Amino acid sequence: MTKFVYWLICFFISFSASANDEMLDSKSQTNEVIHTIEKEIIPLPSCNNETLIQKTKDFVIAYYNENILQNIFDRRRKHFVIDNIDKFVEEDIANYKTEKQRPVSDVLINLKINHGIIEENLRLCKNSSKNKEASNVYLVIHPQDGDFKVHVINLKSKYDIKEEVSFTYK
Repeated sequence: MTKFVYWLICFFISFSASANDEMLDSKSQTNEVIHTIEKEIIPLPSCNNETLIQKTKDFVIAYYNENILQNIFDRRRKHFVIDNIDKFVEEDIANYKTEKQRPVSDVLINLKINHGIIEENLRLCKNSSKNKEASNVYLVIHPQDGDFKVHVINLKSKYDIKEEVSFTYK
């Protein structure tokens, strides 16, 4: 009788182990579902694209003509911004994800979360200001309805994310 019990225990253990393996295999199969997301990556203009630079210049000049600058600091800043608007360099978006890089990080987060724009369809451009008082101007470019939308950041001394400063061009 002890041999029979021993044989029964061995059979039960091997049956449990094989059943357990089958359950693990079926669980791992369900956990190994791979999600693929189709991304439509649209080619964006380079930061030194002549059309982009000209449209940006026109927009910045029109923006400053429409908005009366209250103090001497803002008028001086306007001079340096317009004087240095000719050349932009591309920046890595990954470097602008913390609070230290505000307001650029605010605009990038807003576009990604609220507008569903993937990072591959965003381009960040920065100009270099020769004057330390006038901060750099940034352009965030992304496709929108067959055109390109350009967000211009830091035209004013204080940036307000609620007031969108942008233009669209083809």
